[in-house]
Amino acid sequence: KRPYSGYQTSASLGDKLGHFFWWIDATHLDSNGHPLSFPNRLLSAGVNSTTGTAVTGAIPDRSPQNLDRFVIGSTGQSHTKQDQAKIKLGYDLSDDLRLVYTLGYWHNDAEIGSSTYLRDAAGNPVYSGNVNINGRRFTILPTDISDSLNQFEHFIHGLNLKSHSNGVWDWEVAASLYDYQKNLIRAPSVAQPAADNGGAGRITDQNGTGWNTLALKGIYRPNPAHTVEFGYQRDAYQLRTLVSNTPNWISGEATTRVSAFQGNTELQSLYAQDAWRIDSQWKTIFGGRYEQWIADRGALSNANSTLPFARRDESYFSPKAALAFRANEDWSYKASLGRAVRLPT
Repeated sequence: KRPYSGYQTSASLGDKLGHFFWWIDATHLDSNGHPLSFPNRLLSAGVNSTTGTAVTGAIPDRSPQNLDRFVIGSTGQSHTKQDQAKIKLGYDLSDDLRLVYTLGYWHNDAEIGSSTYLRDAAGNPVYSGNVNINGRRFTILPTDISDSLNQFEHFIHGLNLKSHSNGVWDWEVAASLYDYQKNLIRAPSVAQPAADNGGAGRITDQNGTGWNTLALKGIYRPNPAHTVEFGYQRDAYQLRTLVSNTPNWISGEATTRVSAFQGNTELQSLYAQDAWRIDSQWKTIFGGRYEQWIADRGALSNANSTLPFARRDESYFSPKAALAFRANEDWSYKASLGRAVRLPT
């Protein structure tokens, strides 16, 4: 039983001056969340013994499999401070053509806390080691009940050039870039309470992760009842994760590698769709998308070696078709058939 509170404040401001317009938005969040997980030990995992530090405070419980267990603490209690900002700048090149640039910023510092429910005979909290609960000995690892520090800073850029004449031709170009400029998770490998003052630990660094996109789109309207859409899309994703040792998990630099994993994917596609309202009752839609997916530079590493993954290339065609009939003002009927392929990023 504990109260968990938070607050959020935000402000935005914008204006339009002739052909130029701008908009700024900023948000700050300070929030204390409740614990997300509860370390436990199955009763069957304990050894009948008189050894180990005798402790009290363990809570009898049942697992999702309806097995007897002891809950020994809580983890994942996050105090997070987030700052988010967005700047949008735009210019009307003509009555039908608009250019817009968007910059987004996200910063998050989070302290992930934990609590132990165990107390020794003198009332001191117990975080690790061999403990004895009701005549059974259990081993608690230093990382079972531990804290962590998260430090994130991400940027996103967006550029959009779009015509909106609603005439015979319209088109659009859109591009974006998302950058994990800073993405660190620091966690101790020593037990509390010693870990509260530092000590050895690990740093998980995702710097280098991100993605970029490009979309080209065209719309052709030969008449009000007929619309053809077509375009090209490209999405490229990059994953980089490095786990390293550090002499001080709170403020130390990364040293030797513990593990790492990485990979790139790229998806390119061409698509076209034809929507035609034949008359007041009948409408058809036909279209298709051709996609080419590539995964490369995949690798999994431990402290001493790296296992590379083979490159993969996949291509798919996804057709679609629909026929709609409007019988009257109250009833319409539609038959459709299509295929969609979801590819991992």
